[in-house]
Amino acid sequence: MSFDIESLYALLPAVHRLRDAEAARNAPLLSPAEAAELAALQERAETTGLAGEEALRHTRLDAKARTGPLKALLTLVAEQAQAIEADLDQLYEDSFIETCAPWVVPYIGDLVGYRAVRTGGALAAPRAEVANTIAARRRKGTAAMLEQTARDLTGLDASAVEYFRRLAVTQQLNHLRPGIGTARLTTGAHDFRGGAFDHSARSAEVRRIGSRRGRYNIGHLGIFLWRSVALPMRHAPAVRVDARRFLFSPLGIDTPLWAAPATERDLRSLAGPENVPAPLGRRLLAAELARHYGDSLLVLRGEVPVPLAEVQACCLADTGPDPATSPWANMPATGIALDPELGRLAFAADQGSDIVIRVSCLTGGNGRIGGGPYARAATLEAEAAPLRIPADAPSLGAALADPDFAGEGVLEWVGDDRATGAAVPPAIHVAAQRRLEIRAADSAFPTLVATAPILLTGGDGAELTLNGLRLDGAPLVVPALVGGVLNGLQVLRLRHCTLVPGGGLDRRGDPRTPGAASLIIEAENVRVEIESCILGGIRATEEARLRIRDCVVDANAAGNAAIAAPDGASAGAPLWMFNTTIIGTVHTRLMGLCSNCILLGTAKSSQMQQGIVRHSLVAPGSVLPRRYACVAAEEVPPRFSSLRYPAPDYARLSPECDQRIRRGADDEGEMGAFHDAQEAAREAALLFRLEESLPLGLEAGIFHTAPR
Repeated sequence: MSFDIESLYALLPAVHRLRDAEAARNAPLLSPAEAAELAALQERAETTGLAGEEALRHTRLDAKARTGPLKALLTLVAEQAQAIEADLDQLYEDSFIETCAPWVVPYIGDLVGYRAVRTGGALAAPRAEVANTIAARRRKGTAAMLEQTARDLTGLDASAVEYFRRLAVTQQLNHLRPGIGTARLTTGAHDFRGGAFDHSARSAEVRRIGSRRGRYNIGHLGIFLWRSVALPMRHAPAVRVDARRFLFSPLGIDTPLWAAPATERDLRSLAGPENVPAPLGRRLLAAELARHYGDSLLVLRGEVPVPLAEVQACCLADTGPDPATSPWANMPATGIALDPELGRLAFAADQGSDIVIRVSCLTGGNGRIGGGPYARAATLEAEAAPLRIPADAPSLGAALADPDFAGEGVLEWVGDDRATGAAVPPAIHVAAQRRLEIRAADSAFPTLVATAPILLTGGDGAELTLNGLRLDGAPLVVPALVGGVLNGLQVLRLRHCTLVPGGGLDRRGDPRTPGAASLIIEAENVRVEIESCILGGIRATEEARLRIRDCVVDANAAGNAAIAAPDGASAGAPLWMFNTTIIGTVHTRLMGLCSNCILLGTAKSSQMQQGIVRHSLVAPGSVLPRRYACVAAEEVPPRFSSLRYPAPDYARLSPECDQRIRRGADDEGEMGAFHDAQEAAREAALLFRLEESLPLGLEAGIFHTAPR
């Protein structure tokens, strides 16, 4: 039976329930203050209606007022019974590695003889590796087992390569090795050159594979890891170039499309090109169009998918020097043409301006930062029912302009839409002493293209949260005055958002205005909290406060101002930073705390007597308070895979970067925005596990693949 309060209450004789209800009417459980609050809320509900937290509070107080002493006693009994029931259910689930609680995983691992590895706090006992311990022992030393071990320990797609099988050797007629000694010159063979799936025979190399230099030798085994992931974009409006030409990227730039990786169904097999996330080439799409169209990408004319028979893959490259005005090559005579390497789409016939072309595809991403189609439900407010866009309102601008909008609650964007023009509000206002959250639904990533700064205002004590949005074209501004009255916005939170650096991107993918600010704080006494975001420069008055965690602040060059006052040069707001990468200079009134950060430009703090900079990379010429365990950039220059937004490996440290940066954080993780990925610690754990699993005489090396 269920132990909820209503089920237990229904078991009581009717006479006791009637007497309890009568007692509730005569002597309610509400205190005088609660009774007065309920009366006020009831009066407001009858006149103007309630919404958000007020409606929830009214429901709770009304239920409490209707509760008699007997039902209140049974409520306590039901809570304890439910706790015991949940504990018994969890005890059963703790018997299995797939369903047990996280704290049980090491104990189950101990039962099967699993040896835990030290990973700097990233992984104490990986559930997947414990689950595969017995199977791994049975296949110890095989390439498939080593590949699975790499996948379990790092959480990344992996491929194991036995390089001694790819050496050019003199053939033995009794033991022929097909493919060894010849190079494939067929179309598409060079797509895999230098990677895990390059089967060309090579001569032996004498350098050790552990140095990431030598590969081809008898005792070498390589483990390739894919740290970039394929992120889906669902039914998003394509960006119109003209009546026939469209772009897949909501930012209006060329972007490679990726193939959806297929899951390996047999642990005894090795991963192939189809099992790892990778860009989708033209030749591959043309050869396997039926497999990828509808799975990796899809084109819809209105709401109707374009049939496969009308689709062809080809090169739609520019034929002129300027992408903004250049015609495209190979425009189709019938149907549509797709170019996955440039993310372009061309129709044979003109598409009217009233026809919306939507696309679904996959693009490369680099992790849980900046928003995107990944799970972030834990960061969403759950107290109030959201107003959904476009189900309840056609656009965000329409929702904010609705006369019934009270300046509080939750506005939730469902889907990967692209808002332009009137759909983008010129201002967002929060009612006094109220909270407003504007967010994308879990795993959604809408894009707002603004032509003018968006003003953020509020009454006294107002709080505004933006979660999961991407803003392109214009900054967010918190003005000091609103119609001659002081802006009362007290708290601004940005979570998992992208404010495109450089004021947006042109058709070449270059910043339109390098060094332009993405966030401008002119109001005083505003607390700004930024978490897991990508944004351009920040300008904040010294009376505000900035707290930044797990972010990339990109001013497009180390010499541009990344964080400063609104004038771009003076000392800005007091600053607290954690696990953040700053591309540009910093000038703050007070550096309260800078921990596990990378500062690629000079940083200056006006107050040297307070604050601390710890476990961070500091550029030469910086004037900062006391430092602890910091690294000087002139002694150890940082190396990045890419500093060009929105590359799949944007702002990621290169695997060749010095270990004093990759292992220089306070928990021996890497400095910067991707500290929590614990990449270096996972590599160390993998190397430790490979030492006990490799056959005698073999040496392993780890290689990170970079998108081409």
